[in-house]
Amino acid sequence: MTVQKGYYKRKSEELGVPWYWIPGEELFTKTAITPAPRKPLATAVWPIGSNRKWFYKFTSNGPNGMGCFGYKRPGQRTHAGVDLPGKSGDIVRAIEDGRIVSFYHFLSGTWAILVDHGDITINYSEVDSRSMDYYFLTPRYYKERGKDMITTGDPGSTVKAGDPIGRVGLLPSGSSMCHLELYTSGVSFNKRWLNFPTGVMPSGMYDPTDYMLSLAGTKVHTKEVIIPASPCR
Repeated sequence: MTVQKGYYKRKSEELGVPWYWIPGEELFTKTAITPAPRKPLATAVWPIGSNRKWFYKFTSNGPNGMGCFGYKRPGQRTHAGVDLPGKSGDIVRAIEDGRIVSFYHFLSGTWAILVDHGDITINYSEVDSRSMDYYFLTPRYYKERGKDMITTGDPGSTVKAGDPIGRVGLLPSGSSMCHLELYTSGVSFNKRWLNFPTGVMPSGMYDPTDYMLSLAGTKVHTKEVIIPASPCR
């Protein structure tokens, strides 16, 4: 992955507005990354549909910005997924058929939904805390903020590609997105990618960028999803 110094900043909080370059020392990781083991299935769909008229991007912070996989974030951590911009309340849909594994607090009042899609697990995170209730879904594992993970006694709801599984949440900063991570099968909790002591990518984690790029041109309820050249490549 190419090392980029500096970062892009929005001229406005409104998504879709051009960016400008801010010099700095923010860097992409230099460590080896593991790509997704396969492309999405033929029935796969883009996970977010929005009524806002702007192109879907892989980052909420501009080309080569903090929303890309492998970007070194403040606080000694590396960004372990891709950020898919969306409006708070937008429906989040299962990309492929699968089963709900876990539902737990993720970041600043937003939650994570881990779905086992057979040979891969996807973390659809920064979603609304009421996501399971909206669609009468049950996870296998559940965890509230500050508490231990518990087993619900249910094997986890099964979902089909395109089924609603949640809604985009809202961070205290006012930003909203679906933060998406890709893992090997069997993972039930997301992994933190720390810049120290070695900065090595955690085992069982995949770079989701090419997997998401392969979804270009898929349809979500008759809406054509147009994806421009990825800022993360």
